[in-house]
Amino acid sequence: STRTIEGGYGRQGLSKQVAGFAEGKTARLKRASITPHTRFADIYVTAARPGACVADADTLLVTAIARARNSGAKVVGDTMLDNGQAPIVMEPVRTEIVLARSGTPTVWVLDHDGVRTGEKVPVSNGVLMIDGAKYKTPYYEVDYAEALSQTSQDVNRSCETGLTIG
Repeated sequence: STRTIEGGYGRQGLSKQVAGFAEGKTARLKRASITPHTRFADIYVTAARPGACVADADTLLVTAIARARNSGAKVVGDTMLDNGQAPIVMEPVRTEIVLARSGTPTVWVLDHDGVRTGEKVPVSNGVLMIDGAKYKTPYYEVDYAEALSQTSQDVNRSCETGLTIG
């Protein structure tokens, strides 16, 4: 099963999400589209500051996660036989995210504590390819601050909703 969610806490458009078995299917959301290239994944694009939305936030957080468990964990059916231990082993997620916004953001790879690693994800025409196998993380910061300061276009501050999957 697959679900897409748009909305947030009291304000539409705070977050865009695709969750489930959606490999190769594009979720066309207002201001963003998400196409997972992994069989199962939870992919979120979220405004990083309160009161903002994906359409106008200076900073977005992308989280792309699939199955994860402790090293050595043993599960049979629905029963956890051994919790295992650190480190957590995570299935990497590959996804294409298209942001319908003016300007080209800087996309930073974040470590597992949310700190920039110094590595950047290339962006071309608003398209970013997240690759958990390459970057070894589920977390990415999409920074529009510089792009917004360099553009004279008005930012559409509406956080409208709507989606299609296909």
